[in-house]
Formats: sequence, C-alpha cells, structure tokens
Amino acid sequence: MHATGPVTPNSLGYGSLVVGDQWNLRILREAFRGARRFSEWVDALGVSDPVLAARLKDLTRLGLLQRHDASGPPHRPEYRLSDSAKQMWQVFIAIWLWDRRWAGGNGTFPRARLRHETCGFTVLPLLSCGNCEARGVTLFETRVHRHAGYTYDQSNPPRPYRRVQQPADSDGQNLRAIDLLGDRWSASVLAAAFLGAHRFQQFARDIGSVPPFTLTARLGRFVEHGVLVRRPIAMGKRRMEYHLTAKGTDFFGIYACEIAWSAVAFPDRGALPLVIEHVPCGNAFEPTFVCNSCNGRLHRREVRFEAA
Repeated sequence: MHATGPVTPNSLGYGSLVVGDQWNLRILREAFRGARRFSEWVDALGVSDPVLAARLKDLTRLGLLQRHDASGPPHRPEYRLSDSAKQMWQVFIAIWLWDRRWAGGNGTFPRARLRHETCGFTVLPLLSCGNCEARGVTLFETRVHRHAGYTYDQSNPPRPYRRVQQPADSDGQNLRAIDLLGDRWSASVLAAAFLGAHRFQQFARDIGSVPPFTLTARLGRFVEHGVLVRRPIAMGKRRMEYHLTAKGTDFFGIYACEIAWSAVAFPDRGALPLVIEHVPCGNAFEPTFVCNSCNGRLHRREVRFEAA
C-alpha cells in the first residue's frame, strides 16, 4: 500500500497547520464554547490583538471560521464555526480524554466533564472503529501505510505566522495534549514515533528538515515528561533508541482523529499521504466514539462539555 511519486502539501498538512498551533486550537476551542467576537477571545485567552487578528484571518481563509459583518452599531464582525470546523469535535474529545488521564487535572478543558444527552450520563467515550464497531481501539491494533518518501515537511504548506510566543506549558510538570500538538516540531516528533521511528536518524528522516539541535531538544523533552523512554539499541551498547510509553501510545486517539478530520476539512487539498489500517477488520480505520454508558455512537449534537 505504499504509493509512489512526490508528496506535496496535502489535506493532512493543512490539518496540521491548524492543529499544530496552540493559538489556533485555543481560538477554535473558545468558538465551540460560544465565542463569536474579537473581545470575547481576548478576554478568554489573554491573546494580543495582532496575534488574534492574524489567526482569525487565516482560520477564515482556510474555511474554518465564517465572518459575519454586523449591519448596525457597534459594527463589530462576528466569527462562527463553519461545518468543516464543527467536524473537529472528535479531535477535542480525544484531547480531553488524553488530558484527563495524563495532564494532572490541568488540561485543555480544565475541570470539565462530558455529558451524553441521549442517555443523560456523564461519560468517558471509547475510541471505536466505524467500520467493524470494535470498541476501545488502541495503537497496537493498527498499522500505518504511507506514501514512499513521505516526510512531515513535504506534507505541510508554508506557515503564515511569524514566530510568536506560545502559551506556557501547563504547570511545568504535566504536559497537556495541546502542548504536544501546538508546537510544530513536537507534533512532528510524535507523528514520526507513530510511524515507527526509534533512532535519531529515523526521526530526522521522517520529519524532514528539522535542525539536529531542535530534534535533540524535543526528544529530551518527551523523555522528561514520560512520553518517550530511552533504551540501549542492544545490551551494553551506548547508542540509544526512543520508544513510546503508555502515555505516548495513548496519544493515538488524537492522532487518528486529526488525520480523519483533515481529510474531511480539506478535501480539495490533495489525498492523505498515509492511511491507518484497523488490522482486525482490514479496513481503513474510521475513528468514532462510543458512549461507555449506553453503548451508543456519539454524535456532535448529542454531547456537551460542562463544569465538573
């Protein structure tokens, strides 16, 4: 299932352009919570006016936000989620689940619980296969087929933002999912690990033009926070390999949901450069979430976050 030919910016690259930026993720999160106006994002996020204006403009250009100009005073535009952006809800549920397990209660959605309106219970959704309906799918039941020559850089369009200060890491102790996703190189290291990279040279090959110092720093950061573990290549050898821990492999749900959402949100940007196969059923993995209370498949209009 390895395709041939050059890999150019594609739907996954455009999805990563959105998800791989902390301000984008926070702006879209607040939009799901009801933010519509510039001042509402400033109050909720403490973001500077230039940074917010640039992100709103770009999210509108990408078709994720729709600008509506007010017809009367005070003539302030509103930004509303497009249908493509609304399909991102599964990505945010996957983020919330990972944070709940690993971010020490200081996640992207702090002190929040998820209610399934259909059955009325607060739930912990199970990642499932939309084709065979298997419940609780993990990384170990899947494998990835990718284009020959695929690298992270080749799939990504140019980033339109100047380098600006990102929001600080969690509490200094526990990384949130948004801290892993919302940094270009961190997200690329994690993606390479899911593609099977273990050695420094393999990470560099799969990512593309990552500076060696940057790659060393990101690998060290992931080891420090328990996302990766270093092991000798062989007994008594000094050269090391990097392997995903349970904390790292649990990120699979976010990774799978991001890939699936990218294909839906940017269908005209080119085919995905990789496909995740659900090995037990032999089909492309279609991530869905199932209620752990009533066993029903979750749908966007039937779930909501609420204060714990």
